[in-house]
Amino acid sequence: MSVFPEHPSAGIFADLPTDPPTPFAAARPYFSASQLNTFANCPRQYFFRYLCDAVEDDGTYFTLYGTLVHRALERFHAEYRRPHEADPTVLEQRLVTLVDEVFRAAASEFTWAVQAELGRRKARRVARRYTCWLVERARREPFEVVAVESRQELDLEGYAFVGYIDRIDRSLVSGEVTIIDYKTGSIPHSAHAYRESVNAGLDFQLPFYYWARRMQGDRVASLALIQLKDPGQPVEPLEVRIAPEPPPRPDYRSKSGIVTEQELERSRHAMVEICERITRSGIARYEVGEDPPCRYCVYARACRERPAPAPLEFAR
Repeated sequence: MSVFPEHPSAGIFADLPTDPPTPFAAARPYFSASQLNTFANCPRQYFFRYLCDAVEDDGTYFTLYGTLVHRALERFHAEYRRPHEADPTVLEQRLVTLVDEVFRAAASEFTWAVQAELGRRKARRVARRYTCWLVERARREPFEVVAVESRQELDLEGYAFVGYIDRIDRSLVSGEVTIIDYKTGSIPHSAHAYRESVNAGLDFQLPFYYWARRMQGDRVASLALIQLKDPGQPVEPLEVRIAPEPPPRPDYRSKSGIVTEQELERSRHAMVEICERITRSGIARYEVGEDPPCRYCVYARACRERPAPAPLEFAR
């Protein structure tokens, strides 16, 4: 059975007949939004990572840095459920202390000791920015952190999904819920750009969380991505409110925007369609994405169709 058809090549095997590719139907006990995001961006990477399990991906410095920042925030919000009731100075000092603890405990996991130290210093600066934003947000509308690193299970037409929400806030004024996901990497530059990625079927994470909480009875009012990448910039979350209608005049630069429940419904259907393609109808060829993330892909060396590397700007 051939999942990937062979490329024409010179040599003694060039003229030999090849069998047409046979669709390959995978058996998956469960799916996650990150799996579907991978498939949407580069089906070939999905094939290598989730179906072949050919290479163990130990991650990178950036992966480890993000994991440790998430860990510190998880412990922080487990202690401080109602930030508006705490002293801002105490909040900042405590988060910085937790950052120090998690980075020092994981120092041996970094390739070099200098990486651990630089990562810790960067995370300390991010922590201070984060607490400034947190205090201001809590002052505007007091809320309670009802869950951190919350495991979510969702059944969509017979397909089991599992995921973890970084944080769930409930307003003490309206009782509505905000679903929050921390990002130490890049995020869309605006709420409008994020909405477009949802409509294009390229981002399933927050839509999955939305439906998981909706089916548990939550009144989910908004979805937010909190970027914790640049310690030199104030924390400004990308947040979309759930609305019945799209905005008449979208703001293409604002970090605040709208996504409709109809759009989230379409995203849910797209999740099911991808699962059906992978597990029922099968896929004969897992194509390379239009803009594949080859630079950070551990499977790049095994991928014969990856784009040629771009010339270095300052190369001789």
